[in-house]
Amino acid sequence: MSRSSEARRPTGVYISQVARMLGVSASVLRTWENEGLVSPTRTESGYRVFSPTDVERVRRIRDLIQEGLNPAGVRRLLEEEGDDGEAPSRGPRPHVHDRIQMLRKRKGLSLRTLAAMSDLSPSSVSAIERGLSAPSVGTLQRLAAALDTTVPQLLDTPRPQRQLVVRPHERQVLDMETPGVTFENLYSTDTILQSILISVEPGEGSHESYSHEGEEFLFVLEGQLELTLDEIYTYRLGARDAMTFASPRPHRWWNPGDVRTVLVWVNTPPTF
Repeated sequence: MSRSSEARRPTGVYISQVARMLGVSASVLRTWENEGLVSPTRTESGYRVFSPTDVERVRRIRDLIQEGLNPAGVRRLLEEEGDDGEAPSRGPRPHVHDRIQMLRKRKGLSLRTLAAMSDLSPSSVSAIERGLSAPSVGTLQRLAAALDTTVPQLLDTPRPQRQLVVRPHERQVLDMETPGVTFENLYSTDTILQSILISVEPGEGSHESYSHEGEEFLFVLEGQLELTLDEIYTYRLGARDAMTFASPRPHRWWNPGDVRTVLVWVNTPPTF
């Protein structure tokens, strides 16, 4: 390739790379292009090239559609946000109980239907939606799966800032409202490998079992963690212990010690 050809070549990533980065099929990306939601440039050979701005726009489109918007609604919202991708100013984000109720109604689900889909009692879901009960980690996972979303989207977590290095003071704390458990993102970019720093107070944990697609890896930094798989096999982990298992296996965990447990938890695809 000549230097002049290299100079004319658009900079960015190809459609297959965007598909892998964001977990969206290439055919869906082409559909969004046909609907006018995104307009990647083309090489002289006709290949689509997505700039960093295009990739961020596609990520935003993906998130909005997963939240229940149709293409027309996505287009209107993107037009309101403008070319810089920033949403118009708004008040404080809704609490998790408001988000659960809003997403349930948006999908046309009754409270009893959502309860059945998430293997919870209708009274439990009602108490959470009314703000009378704080959901556990396991309950949030079940509700997110039933609503066809992820925990960050359920919490209306702000978008990552797309930086490769995350300093301790830059870690994003997930507003999960789960008593005794704190989640901090160790990443700030689009990724299929989600890494989280979890702090668990004595006696606290996920409470309920949950499962999803993917794989899990965890490394205990401080304290102890007891993890049960398939409601049969229980493992006691201490500092510097690591564990790997398949995410579809029902799993629950808690801190059986008398001091705080701190661990790094990595899973793919992202669920928190």
